[in-house]
Amino acid sequence: DVAEAFPDSDSLNRALRNLLENENEYDEDNSVHKKEVYAWFGLAAYSANLVVTELKFARLILEREHIDPESDDEWAKIENAKSTLGSLLTHLHQAEIIIEDTDWSCLQLCLKQRNWLIHGYWEDRSHMLASTQGCVEVIEELESICAQFENGDVTAQNVSKHIRMKLGISEQLVERIQEEYIRRLKAGEASEEILLSIKRGLQNS
Repeated sequence: DVAEAFPDSDSLNRALRNLLENENEYDEDNSVHKKEVYAWFGLAAYSANLVVTELKFARLILEREHIDPESDDEWAKIENAKSTLGSLLTHLHQAEIIIEDTDWSCLQLCLKQRNWLIHGYWEDRSHMLASTQGCVEVIEELESICAQFENGDVTAQNVSKHIRMKLGISEQLVERIQEEYIRRLKAGEASEEILLSIKRGLQNS
């Protein structure tokens, strides 16, 4: 769901509402292509959120080394901290985590593309949905953006793994936490509750 992927995006929500409200202005013969555009945009939003989720996990691991693991107040401060992609990258930089230049460039590109999706994509591209050719071009562009986010997710996973190895955290613990996260997320449980499980797992590791 796009709104869930970008809960902090008022500009994106306004743009989507305007786009849907003006749906009648477009050629009805183009409706199938427009639906495909919406589907690809949703996939791009989801793919961007995977990068953010992995870096959130990396931040939790880093913060674990600097707080009292038994302090609920300190954990709450971490969990409530700003967690946009930009703030997460800033946190990694301030923590002096060694990231290869190519990996850093990949994550910076993800940041740029995600910000565009949130703040400007539909303002820049909604007019192209008036024609089949325009839809095809938008779909191709969104496919490319999805591929960039997929590369970013792999890069974020590698960064997270590097941090875990540096801190001596076992991959078995990580896999257990990730499996629980996915299982409970699919079951419809709130993300906050899942993060509490991550916290408990880190406390006991």
